[in-house]
Amino acid sequence: MSIIEKIKENFSPEFISELATQLGESESRVSKAIAVLLPATLGNICINSKNENILKAISDIDNEKISKNLLSESQQNTLVNSIKETLFTKESEKLFTITEEHSGIEDSNSKIILNTVIAATLATLKNEIQKQNIDGKNISELLNEQKSLICSIIPAGLSLESFGLEDKDTPVEKTLHEEKKIEKLQKPTQKLPKTSNKQNNAGFWNWLLPLILLGLAAWFFWKFYEKENLPEKIKIEEKK
Repeated sequence: MSIIEKIKENFSPEFISELATQLGESESRVSKAIAVLLPATLGNICINSKNENILKAISDIDNEKISKNLLSESQQNTLVNSIKETLFTKESEKLFTITEEHSGIEDSNSKIILNTVIAATLATLKNEIQKQNIDGKNISELLNEQKSLICSIIPAGLSLESFGLEDKDTPVEKTLHEEKKIEKLQKPTQKLPKTSNKQNNAGFWNWLLPLILLGLAAWFFWKFYEKENLPEKIKIEEKK
């Protein structure tokens, strides 16, 4: 299972329902907002995989405490609030505008959900590092492996460019573009069947041959009937 799928596990239907109730939003709007904020968050973490502040945040996050109470801890955690500024800097307002347009959720609620997504992402990354016993130098490699998967969770109508991810020093878009290009080349092309002269001839004989056979059958039947009635005709003529 990819790290992306593990992050998404934090947002179960039960959790989304609870979050929607607290925010006074519909579950559908909350889900759509998470769908926008998750790729934006993970994308920024991945393309800044060598940033010391981000690596330290992953190492220092109290993942067990966040896992137990994601909603409250994500809002109170000073580490989450500080890393948000590192991740988005001047792009946060643009991100909230995109989130509002896509989900219809209020700007103030988008900020709360963003904190929740950042906390869940950092905590999940910390869990994975602990499970795989990854040291600090290899965290960047783990994050780089996730780059090619980010495009798969971007909602329809949005792109990496929407989040400003293509302008970074280590662009994700180039990697994804190359992978899509390879996939397109490997995908078999559907060709329309060619109409050849042989097929046309076959179609001609398919309807003509039964007519010929039917005509031959009728001719033999008529000849047979004529032969059977020939003596009777002769007798009639002799009587005359």
